[in-house]
Amino acid sequence: MASGKFSVEVRGKVAIVTTDCGENRFNMDFINKFNKALDEVESNPDVQALITTGTGKYFSNGIDVNWMGQMAKNKQMPELVKFGQELTPLCNRMMTFPVPTIAAINGHCVAQGAFWALHHDYRVMRTKRGWFSLPEVHLNLPLGEHNIRLTRMKVSGDVARDSMVFGKWYSPEEGLQAGLNYSLLTSWLSQRNC
Repeated sequence: MASGKFSVEVRGKVAIVTTDCGENRFNMDFINKFNKALDEVESNPDVQALITTGTGKYFSNGIDVNWMGQMAKNKQMPELVKFGQELTPLCNRMMTFPVPTIAAINGHCVAQGAFWALHHDYRVMRTKRGWFSLPEVHLNLPLGEHNIRLTRMKVSGDVARDSMVFGKWYSPEEGLQAGLNYSLLTSWLSQRNC
């Protein structure tokens, strides 16, 4: 399970959800914690924007394949089916959240973590820290129709092609030029100067 914690902090009219679960990989515990954090934000009538971010060197390193492997090994297929059934609604919830959403990408943003960032309205990335990539092609993993449509909707044709077909890795500066993120930050939220 996702050891670590989620925190929700409200600064003025902006809620900040911070994930502190190592590589911030998606599994059932991570999904449940994220939904609980979003419930807290959504129930606060003063919140007018939402920022999500991680700690350390990972925004999110994708799906927790070790957890999935353990579930499969232990023949806990209902848990894996439930995971698949819960992941898409969480992503859709972010895309339709009732206030503007910003992914403050603090570090590596890979695979499902990158798709998660694309479900936000805006993305900003810390300079000289981390990579943005959809490496599924290198792992022989399907992207899924939803993620293909999402990527095509959020980024330009060449960037969508290079990221999905070739699994290109983008530095924060390259991501800005490619339109994957809208801005670069040299300082960070944890420094209380946003």
